[in-house]
Amino acid sequence: MRPDRCFHPRKSCFLTEINATACNRCYYAVFHAMRAVLALDDIEEHRHSHLISEFRRNYLKTNILDRSLSEIIGSSFQVRNESDHDDMWSISAEDVAEQIDNAQIFLSSIEGYIRTRGVELYNKICSKSLKAVSSIFASPPQRISVIKMPYLY
Repeated sequence: MRPDRCFHPRKSCFLTEINATACNRCYYAVFHAMRAVLALDDIEEHRHSHLISEFRRNYLKTNILDRSLSEIIGSSFQVRNESDHDDMWSISAEDVAEQIDNAQIFLSSIEGYIRTRGVELYNKICSKSLKAVSSIFASPPQRISVIKMPYLY
């Protein structure tokens, strides 16, 4: 049971807590990667389930990102929930290794997408800036009237 894992310093308890922490960190790596992608399109969700739904709807169902990432999201979310809330939860070292591998796959995919979007956004911003600057120099100079204010002594 969970209290045993927390209070008895046995090797199995230690490993179980390490496994739970590793799975938790894998999920949050996936979670924050999804938040970063959604932020590129000014989408902000605070609830985990809403964020996952928005991410799937905007990027996986539209094939912007590989749909196989949905399985990684689902698995990491489920394992994180079970490790946090199920008193009888345990996980094998192999399953922990799978969670770590899946998180790395997810992060690699997201990193590639963010780099692509980063270049796209950078080019978009530069293009707008260049247009703004060129419009300033393209338009004829405007006559500026100066109002002289008397000095107050």
